[in-house]
Amino acid sequence: MKGGPNEKMKESKEAIIALALLGKLVAERVKDGVALDDAMAIGQALLVDSEFKRKVEAGYKDADKIADEFKDFSLAKAIDLATVLPELASIVQG
Repeated sequence: MKGGPNEKMKESKEAIIALALLGKLVAERVKDGVALDDAMAIGQALLVDSEFKRKVEAGYKDADKIADEFKDFSLAKAIDLATVLPELASIVQG
């Protein structure tokens, strides 16, 4: 996720990406039922996959700022929030 002075919804976008990554991993793991190895696989992903870990950590690091990002929601903020869609689509399709 790129940062910058014009990025108004940074924390929200990071949270969306983190939830998508975690959601996809959980869905893949539990499609045949929930088992202990599913939780272990999620933990393993956080330990082994540094990009996955970085994005998940970014998603919750400043999550307390998300509510403030939605104050005075504007077209500019909506457009900024929409910039997460290509990465979100890549996660869902990949």
